Amino acid sequence: MSWRRVPDEKGGGYEVRWRQGTRHRSRTFRSREDAKLFDGEVQRRARLGTLADLDAGIELLADFGTEWWRRSVQGRLAVSTRRRYAEVWDGHVLPRLGDYELRQLRAGVIDDELVSAMLADGVGLATVRKALYMLRSCLAYAVRRDLLLYNPARE
Repeated sequence: MSWRRVPDEKGGGYEVRWRQGTRHRSRTFRSREDAKLFDGEVQRRARLGTLADLDAGIELLADFGTEWWRRSVQGRLAVSTRRRYAEVWDGHVLPRLGDYELRQLRAGVIDDELVSAMLADGVGLATVRKALYMLRSCLAYAVRRDLLLYNPARE
């Protein structure tokens, strides 16, 4: 774990380097202070054994939803239920939240980008509830996989 100045001809800024398991990692910052603070955070997490948490939740909801669907939904629900859930997921959840990283999802984002937007588009209350139920289930799976600390859709 160290930080260094990046030459201006290579983009400038300050780079923090560390080793995570067998991988060499780095991240660049514009300010020296930000690089020093991040380096301290990397050292702190290494001592606590939570270094892997730096990358937790960077997966997009659309990508993670595919894994969740395959592992949690596919074999557990009837064909007709899966078909209806797929319509709601593909038609309402993914277009509104699919490009968000898991760790970007907060109760306010879910309320504004999903619930309020669906209601404004004239979507029925039963479909809104179904979309929220599915999102809550997907994010609960993310919590079990240690990608999120808590489920923001529970609020």
